[in-house]
This record gives sequence, structure tokens and C-alpha cells, in this order.
Amino acid sequence: MPAEPEAGPWAPLPPEPQPGTGSAPDSLAAERSPKPQGPGWSGWELLVIAVTFVVTNFCFGAVAAGYVAHRHHETLDQLAVDVRVIVPAQVLAYLVTFLVMYLVVARIYGRPFWAGVKWIWPEKASLVPGMVLAGALLAVAIGYLETVLPMPSQVPFQRFFTTAGSAFIMGILAVFAAPLMEELFFRGFLYPVLRRWGAVLAVVLTSLAFAAVHGAQYGWAWAAVLLMFVVGAVLTLARAWSGSIVPGFLIHGAYNLTLFTALYFATGHFHHLERLGQ
Repeated sequence: MPAEPEAGPWAPLPPEPQPGTGSAPDSLAAERSPKPQGPGWSGWELLVIAVTFVVTNFCFGAVAAGYVAHRHHETLDQLAVDVRVIVPAQVLAYLVTFLVMYLVVARIYGRPFWAGVKWIWPEKASLVPGMVLAGALLAVAIGYLETVLPMPSQVPFQRFFTTAGSAFIMGILAVFAAPLMEELFFRGFLYPVLRRWGAVLAVVLTSLAFAAVHGAQYGWAWAAVLLMFVVGAVLTLARAWSGSIVPGFLIHGAYNLTLFTALYFATGHFHHLERLGQ
């Protein structure tokens, strides 16, 4: 079933008709003609984008691990959580994936990239602080839910925090790069494709996909995955409400920043990372 045209307080208004261009009957016919639905790309392009990230992340990670192992003679277990391997591999994978995204939108479908993925800033700048505040409040709410749900004491994601330097690097990646790329994929590419079958189903499936991608970081503990679904639902609802992925990016970045700020103070400025999981 075709989706309804997107609309929202952040979506751009249609251009005003220019005087002296076309006859009145032509203008009326243009208004009555059906508007194109959906983003244009399909699930095949989504699959290409997803496979690109997985393959490049693995390949760059293998190269980085080989280099570090050769120089420092470290074991594979150490390299698996070494930011000297994880961060460069992920950043390079992000860059290649972004290039593929750009080619899909700009080259294959002939659209301006940022407009095509609905990167639309609001006309009212006052909305931006509200989105940032919403991200911080979301982090506080999720933090409270973690105290009442049966959360695991130790999760795989904590293994990346071995030193203060690694914690800072992971924080920078989580606040800036990860929110941008995840919002581009989940809300910029996936959600519009799923929306062809209805907005409600698109929100649910996009949130499920978001939770599934983050599940391994939490050892697939059901409570943690459920909370990631809630986070994904908030970000996707912001996309559905606004018609833009910018609110999700602001909420997502502020959410991660709040979590890392809390972690910073809880671990004595990242100098007592052994407190994680206590």
C-alpha cells in the first residue's frame, strides 16, 4: 500500500508557482497529478549499503589488527577490544559506506544527497535546543529503567573501556560519527522504504532493526535490547513527526553525550574504569 506524503514542521514547503509559467489548466493538472511516493531506492540498495559497512569494517579491522599485532606482538583477544584497531576500522568503514550512500542518492537516483535523505534543518532555530534536551532526558529515562529492569552487570561493550584514552576516543566516536551514520541508514534510508507499507509498521520495524544492531553490544540481554528498541522508537518517531533526520541526529548525539558524561564522572574522569558493572 503506498505511503502518504511525508509532512512535518521541519519539512520544506513546496515551491510557490512562478507567474507566467504554464497555463492555468496545466497548473491544475499538475496539482491533481499524484505525487511520487517513497524515496526512490529499494531494499536492494539498502542491502548493498549494509553489506558494504559489514565487509569494509571486517577488512579494515583485519588489516589494522595485523599491523598492530606485527608491531606490538599482541594476542587476538587483546586486539579485539583495542581502540587502535576498532576505531580506525570503523571510521574507514563509515567513510566507504557514506560514499556508497552518496552514489545511491546522487548518482543512481539523481537527487541532491542531503535533501534526498531528508537532512533538513528547522526554520525555527529554537527547536534545536529542545531536541538536544530531549536526548539528555531520554538518557536519564533509560538510565532509570536500567535500575528497575534485570540488566546484566557486565556487557561486551564495556571491554572497549580499558584506559582513559580509549574511553575518550570511544566517546567521540559515539557522540559524533555513530549518530550521523546510524541516522542516515536507519532513518534516512531504511524508514522511508518501510514506510511504503504504513508509518506505524515502519516505526516498529526500524526500531527493531536498530535494537538488533546494538544487541550484540549488550550480550543480547533482553532488557538491554528492549531499551534499545525504545531508543530506536523515539528516534524514528522524531523522524516521522518532523519529516527530517536532523531531530534524530540531535537526540541521538545528546543521548550518547549524556551517557558518556555520566560515565566520566562515575569512573573518576575515566581513571577508575574498574567501577563499570559494579
